[in-house]
Amino acid sequence: MTADWYLEISKIEKNVQTKTIILNKVLIDLLKLWHPFIPFVTEEIYAQLFPKKILMIESYPKSKEYPLKNKKNAKDFELTKEIVATIRSFRAEYKIPPLKEIDLILFSNKFEKILATQLDLIKEIGHIKKISVRKSGPRPPKSFCRLIPFVKIFIPLEEIIDLEKEKKSLEMEKKEIEIFISSIKNKLENNNFIKYAPREIVEKEKTKLIFQKDKLAEIKKRFKNFE
Repeated sequence: MTADWYLEISKIEKNVQTKTIILNKVLIDLLKLWHPFIPFVTEEIYAQLFPKKILMIESYPKSKEYPLKNKKNAKDFELTKEIVATIRSFRAEYKIPPLKEIDLILFSNKFEKILATQLDLIKEIGHIKKISVRKSGPRPPKSFCRLIPFVKIFIPLEEIIDLEKEKKSLEMEKKEIEIFISSIKNKLENNNFIKYAPREIVEKEKTKLIFQKDKLAEIKKRFKNFE
């Protein structure tokens, strides 16, 4: 688990005593590690924590103080991270406020039991109102869908976005991209352009075409969310 994720989880950690011990330990050891590079800053922070001690003469932390006791739990949390990252990607794509609660449906034949142990964490970090885990089933209608290894992630859309407005917006964007693709194709099919244009200009147009085709494919994929 990386530090940024642990800090995020610590905000919802209910065992305050354990959390405080861990965070204090990490802070102190970081000050020790940073001291050779920013001695004045670290010494000042350390003095505020321990007025009668000097950071410069403290021992370096040892790696054995941070054993990875449970590799399985660490691996299970990687799955949670991927799901939360997908939820955040969805929010960015549809401009959903980070704190607005949404529903979540997970299909996984392989990780159903593991996910069941992570539900509270996913709900808290992802700001999920209702979450369910199933082995498999038909795709929920009008839902955002993303696949990660062995897990299908669905987020129902009807209650959180204006579907008709979103469809119209996507349709307009699709038409604009199709027109742009057509103009690039016409240019690249023009023998005079290929013959006389500088090579880097031709390559730039080819790159544009690939990029716009990818955008069009993504928009077509998003249309399936409304079915």
